[in-house]
Amino acid sequence: MSVIVTGSKELRVLGLLPMTGNAWPGGNACLVSNKMALEDVNAFSGLLEGYNLTYAFIDSMVCLIRS
Repeated sequence: MSVIVTGSKELRVLGLLPMTGNAWPGGNACLVSNKMALEDVNAFSGLLEGYNLTYAFIDSMVCLIRS
């Protein structure tokens, strides 16, 4: 569920998450918690009044290089 306040300014948050790669597969878990946190902030009427937080992520594709 997303809460969007009409007439609010968009405040964008960008995350670099390791969604693919062979180093750490934790990007999916972080994505869920990040979205939940933004929904909570947007739902709290007195916090960041006049703004609507949005979230996007970039796959950082973390890979281990072994020699």
